[in-house]
Amino acid sequence: MMRRSCIPVLLCLLFLYAGTAGMHAQPCGRSLGAEFSFTGIGLGFQMPARGNSFHSISVEMDMPDVLRGETGIPGVRASYVTDFVFASADYGSFAVRWFAGPGFTAGYVRDIGSDFGFMAGICGNAGAEFIFKVPVSLTLCVVPVIAAHATAGDTDMSLEIYRYGLLQAVSPRLGIRYCF
Repeated sequence: MMRRSCIPVLLCLLFLYAGTAGMHAQPCGRSLGAEFSFTGIGLGFQMPARGNSFHSISVEMDMPDVLRGETGIPGVRASYVTDFVFASADYGSFAVRWFAGPGFTAGYVRDIGSDFGFMAGICGNAGAEFIFKVPVSLTLCVVPVIAAHATAGDTDMSLEIYRYGLLQAVSPRLGIRYCF
């Protein structure tokens, strides 16, 4: 049985091998599919950009308070990210692309300890995409958000840091997309 302390070492070795195995992984072009995380679910669209990069656009239902049972109404947010592929590898039956990039996000969401309000800020994206011979790709990434959250009460208005965005930095996102 493998010890838990060996798992991070094996993941690092896999990452290093994926980065040096070659630059033969071909993106699947445009793709559309679902994204799932502990903070929400949504639809994601990817399309190629210049060079070794691609655009990611997603529209999501922001659901941390729904999943905890605090409300039955999810928020809505959208994001746009330009991802840059910094390593890739082709293993025959599938290819892997490691990517990261900056972007921006906005929406009408709830935050920790506050009501619904408008949120806008910057976001990032870092992860890996597994592209198969069939027109399907799987993505595993994290999307940290640094944003402001504005709420309006009966007599006052509040502008605070969007704390759920910081939580998204440690909440992995799994995407499954159809490539066309």
